[in-house]
Amino acid sequence: LGLVVWLIFGSFYYAWSQRRALTLNKCAVTLGHAALGFIVLGVLGTFIWRVGGLRVVRPGDLSPVGHYTLRFDGVVPIYGPNYGAQQATISVMSGTVPLYAMHPQKRWYPVSDQQTTEADIRLNLRDDLYIVLGDRDPVYDPQAWVVRTYVHPFVSQLWLGFILLAVSGILAFMATTRIRKRT
Repeated sequence: LGLVVWLIFGSFYYAWSQRRALTLNKCAVTLGHAALGFIVLGVLGTFIWRVGGLRVVRPGDLSPVGHYTLRFDGVVPIYGPNYGAQQATISVMSGTVPLYAMHPQKRWYPVSDQQTTEADIRLNLRDDLYIVLGDRDPVYDPQAWVVRTYVHPFVSQLWLGFILLAVSGILAFMATTRIRKRT
């Protein structure tokens, strides 16, 4: 985490200290180092601070996942143009305050006789919430379903890092092209 702080704040401090003589090349270097800091933060958050797991749930069950509370509201059959599906409704709450509902699916394609799962993913600046509906668990309870849930923090910062890295590369290319045109 110290590396992240050093890369991000150190690069912007360098840009601030060079603000009177800030060239395109220095901007590229600054953004490149800050981008690396955001990428490291995203990787750390995604792999180290990830929470979640596999649960067997029945309608009405509450499950804590990270800073969220999930309420399994049940499963209903739905039909698409070329598939049938079992669609779960899972209410995502912060404590007891409902935030939104998510709808992962278990699909069956009769023409090819294949089954797939459609994860529901909610992206925000702080973290990403993934919910996947598994199989029904008739041994445990006919209304019970297996649900896999994960909260991945800092995924948005990972993407921000890649975007900043691309912008840094473009700025470096522009600076190099400018230097070549002068000579």
